[in-house]
Amino acid sequence: MVEQKAVLEITDTEVRLLVGYVKDDIPHLVFSTAKSVVGLIKNGEIIDYKTLTEIIGSLRDIRDESNKEKIGVNQVTVILPAVGLNVYESDSSTHVVGNDNVIQSVDITNVVSLISKEEIPVNCDIIDIVPDKFTLDGGVTTSFPPIGKVSKEIALHAKIHTLPSKTVAEYKKVIENAHFSIERFCLNSYAAAELGKFTQGIPASYILVDMGNDVCGITLVGNNSPIGTTTFEGGGKFIISKLIQKFHVSQQEGLELLTNFGYSTRELSFSPTIFTKIIDDVEIEIHQEDLNNIINDYFENEFFPTFDSAAESFLGRFKDPVRKLPFVFTGGFSMMIGFKDLADKKFVNNKPLGFLAPTCLGARTAQMTVSVGGLMIACSEKGAYSELKASRKNIGR
Repeated sequence: MVEQKAVLEITDTEVRLLVGYVKDDIPHLVFSTAKSVVGLIKNGEIIDYKTLTEIIGSLRDIRDESNKEKIGVNQVTVILPAVGLNVYESDSSTHVVGNDNVIQSVDITNVVSLISKEEIPVNCDIIDIVPDKFTLDGGVTTSFPPIGKVSKEIALHAKIHTLPSKTVAEYKKVIENAHFSIERFCLNSYAAAELGKFTQGIPASYILVDMGNDVCGITLVGNNSPIGTTTFEGGGKFIISKLIQKFHVSQQEGLELLTNFGYSTRELSFSPTIFTKIIDDVEIEIHQEDLNNIINDYFENEFFPTFDSAAESFLGRFKDPVRKLPFVFTGGFSMMIGFKDLADKKFVNNKPLGFLAPTCLGARTAQMTVSVGGLMIACSEKGAYSELKASRKNIGR
């Protein structure tokens, strides 16, 4: 029987719990649910510990109404925002322990342990160690733990993901106070890249743009692995605020306008009415042209200039060819009707543009990219850092 895993994704706007499994590199969703945490987290920093703890705790005992089943979740892989992420590369090697030179789990743990002892900046914690390449005798390489192979030595080239210690401690405190056991941490950019690795049409190296409701991330992905990430403020929330300000719609009405109509590129002889509302006995009409103008103004004068500034500052640290890598978009805001047309006009030097979203039943939306990618990581044997930490905990008992 295939083992099911639970994934808890935390963003500035919601927490999502997903339960599923992976078979033959294909994710299968069993159950998912999400709850709003708007106002509780800002740019990855927890603002309201008590309320956030209560909301996350409420996900422990959930009911799948479609199957009339109660789902109890205790252990989770936690996906954190990559705010403050630093990525380091490291190499280590060690002799295989067994007299027969057959590589066992302990050998993988040993070589990862050597990398975990690498010096990292003060006030940072290692979130994950992601193996890129194992090398055996004779130069034989593999990207997965070579358990069962024969070699006198084993070498590892890996990436070390770190976050500020304060951030890690805050999230750990909230999750443990919500009575979840943390199986491992991973970062949202790594989770998205993991899904991209198994998605047809997504290249091995690209610039990933994760478009959230109020915070967006830009991640350089090289050989299917994140190299660095930066974030900036931007998203659907800001368009909705403009709709509220100009037309006095509610938050929900603004969301529905953005979701259901978006930016229309259809050429019509008239601009259809898409919304009406009576305020103080006065009927207010919103036409598609009105919505188009607000969206276009936001992208041209706010979103794209902010994006350009963040991308220039971030990508400027790397060699020139990086700037010409294709863009791959994901996240809920990337699904806005008409965004592809706006992006096509803007990013003429970074084509072909890609759009990343899961294809599994029940999660075929870019809003689920990180959660489903996290499920693939949770079910993978590739990441050995969580096993290393577990073995240390057991020894300490």
